[in-house]
Amino acid sequence: MPHEEKVILQLSLKLPQLLSAGDATGLAALFDDELEAVDATGSRLDKARAVQRLLQMPLQGIKVTDIRITLFGDTALATGLLHLPADAAEQHCCYSQLWLRRGEHWRLRGLQLTPRR
Repeated sequence: MPHEEKVILQLSLKLPQLLSAGDATGLAALFDDELEAVDATGSRLDKARAVQRLLQMPLQGIKVTDIRITLFGDTALATGLLHLPADAAEQHCCYSQLWLRRGEHWRLRGLQLTPRR
């Protein structure tokens, strides 16, 4: 796996860790200032609302599988499957992440969550 793909993989795995920890500062640092997100309800969120909404979700014990990464120069697409714990049964969400390289750092510029039935 090329170095930049490893970086995106690490960032993709860091995101659920930050969510599980309730780390708003860490999330804000990972998100691009112009983040555009679409949550599982179809609501469009900017950076501030995305941090707030994501931290309201019960995300202890979240698992990520089936990660695929495609690089396009200073842009990367990561897709995968989130396994979210729920009261009675585990829920699954497919996700897409759009990462942009900003100088020496990669930032999450786009995020879409889609419930899997």
